[in-house]
Amino acid sequence: MNKIKPIEVLKWLLAAVLAIGFAILGSVCNAEGLANPIACGVALGVFSLGLIAGTVISLVKKKKFVDGVDRENLQSQLLAERERGSEIAEEKLRLLKKLIRTIDFCSVVILFGVCIIDFCFFALVGVQGSGAALPMIIGMYTGLGFIRYRHVETNENKSENYLLEVNFPEIYATAKRAADKIGCEGKIKIFVDHDFNAGISVISDGYSIRLGSFLLDNTSQEELYNVLLHEFAHVTKENADINRVMNYAGVSQDSGDAGGFAVFPYIYFHAKFMFEFFSYRYICSLMYEDAADRAMRDHGDPRIAASMLVKLKFFELYQWEMNTYDVENLFEPEILIEDPVRKPLRMFRERYEIRQNEWIKMIDSEIISRAATHPTVKMRIESLGISEAKIMPRNDSEEFLCEVDKAISRLEDMMIKELTPIYSQLREQNYLAPKRLIDEWEKEGKPITKENYQNIIVALFTIDRITDFVNLCCQVIENIPEPANYFAHHMYGCYLLHSYDERGIDHLYKSVELNHNNWEEAMHTIGEYACTVGKQDQLDKYRERASELMEKEVNVYEKMNSLKSKDKIVEEHLPGEMLEDFLRYVKGIDNGTIDKIYMVRKIISDEHFVTCVIVEPKKKAEPEKLGDAMNKIFQYLDKSSDWQYSLYDVRALSGVRFKQVKNSCIYSSKSKK
Repeated sequence: MNKIKPIEVLKWLLAAVLAIGFAILGSVCNAEGLANPIACGVALGVFSLGLIAGTVISLVKKKKFVDGVDRENLQSQLLAERERGSEIAEEKLRLLKKLIRTIDFCSVVILFGVCIIDFCFFALVGVQGSGAALPMIIGMYTGLGFIRYRHVETNENKSENYLLEVNFPEIYATAKRAADKIGCEGKIKIFVDHDFNAGISVISDGYSIRLGSFLLDNTSQEELYNVLLHEFAHVTKENADINRVMNYAGVSQDSGDAGGFAVFPYIYFHAKFMFEFFSYRYICSLMYEDAADRAMRDHGDPRIAASMLVKLKFFELYQWEMNTYDVENLFEPEILIEDPVRKPLRMFRERYEIRQNEWIKMIDSEIISRAATHPTVKMRIESLGISEAKIMPRNDSEEFLCEVDKAISRLEDMMIKELTPIYSQLREQNYLAPKRLIDEWEKEGKPITKENYQNIIVALFTIDRITDFVNLCCQVIENIPEPANYFAHHMYGCYLLHSYDERGIDHLYKSVELNHNNWEEAMHTIGEYACTVGKQDQLDKYRERASELMEKEVNVYEKMNSLKSKDKIVEEHLPGEMLEDFLRYVKGIDNGTIDKIYMVRKIISDEHFVTCVIVEPKKKAEPEKLGDAMNKIFQYLDKSSDWQYSLYDVRALSGVRFKQVKNSCIYSSKSKK
């Protein structure tokens, strides 16, 4: 568990005290008649307008910066910069540090400006004329704007997944041995999480290490040592600047998301920093990972390090293949299972035994993706001087194995404690609700319509009835006409590729051709499959197609999915009987929550437009019933034809004058009969 260091709280208090202090000083000057009204009035106006103008300029520049990002060619630009290696890394790091200093300078200027405003305001009107709220509000605003946390403490006393050294001496000894080899001095605190990851972050008095339960359960003590060599190599003194920037980015992202108006005065620099940081992390990731791998080669056993890397890849492939075979749903039991951590560990090991020979073969064929932050496993083990992917036997001591078991038990106890109070809610969402939908569908004779099939497919997939899910996808593809069957093509295509069946590529391309809603997921799946199995021809085709779709996303699709006050909207005239069919459907599913429905056409360009359907719910509409009606309308519009629709709740629109468009109201509950 993390907490803010006291010095960070003091910074906030300093900002608030300064603002309030200047307000009090202004009140004193007012009471003693020491203030110059003209000078105070001019200063108050200048500084107030300056703060407002600076904030507006910052917001405008931020929007211009975001809109100016060339998203169509962003990846190719980053790839070109990645080729420059250490040169671009140094440039980016200097830029990030400069942006941090700029944000700090802006914060101090804002603090100074607000203090002057406080002083002048109270010097003019006195404390009686303003009340006590104003300095407090300004102090809070200033504090929020001025502060930028840089340090957090890890409080082991409040973290149930913290492993005390006295109870886990072997695991701590392994970590300390790795730290000593790399030259990392300081206190070590180890925590356990439920994943296959390992990570180390710098804290105030040393290092915080997080170890995944899958990692502990499947790696030997020497493999764990090599993992920690790699992770400690990321946080050496030589990388201090990098880690400070990364820590700053994490806190900066949180404050930017949560701080709201407090970061507006310098939000342009904030946005630029976050963009440059993510660019930096992408550009330099392969270089830094390779440097960290050298630590395993220099200070560990390359064969054992390679074995560990192979196991990491095994877990990736295990996750890729999940949901391609039937398993018992974890939420099927009425009460939480006794082993919510150990059961997934067993499931992985069972699959590991079945698939490991095939997985080792796949390692040799993998192609590195353009979005990769790590080299392929084959590249990494070859850099260690190992030519063959191979698993080394485990020869761990009983003491180490006992500690691993104890760490997993500790995590399991924590998860049981956290999940038990909310298990019924999770079970309802992940098992009972979809099962009820399936049971009702089966009781009705399993009817397949263009409006209902998507929900049934998702429900079967959710409760892990994969065989039934696959059969339904095939039935929909065969019996429901295009374009309404696009979602079945999408889901079946994903299933096939995750099963290493290349036929899935054609199904995903077909789904994108019929409907653009899921194009990003479809293309990502194709690209990941082609890299995983080493299909260079399919990868080339994917990259060309993805580039075309990204261009459409920026220029067309995004604009289809929004409705703003500045958009050009006109009266809509649907061809044929499309409007009559839609109205008949709405009357059939209206559950008393819909008051009116509007329809207008949004003009995007000379070649593109979209029909906007806007639902106005009744004032006392039950959210659950309204959500059901909206979902049914979406399913109808999404699959009724190849016509382009977008659906909106009127409450989510602001300033759009769609009601003023002639004949825009197409449905009213008062006249539905």
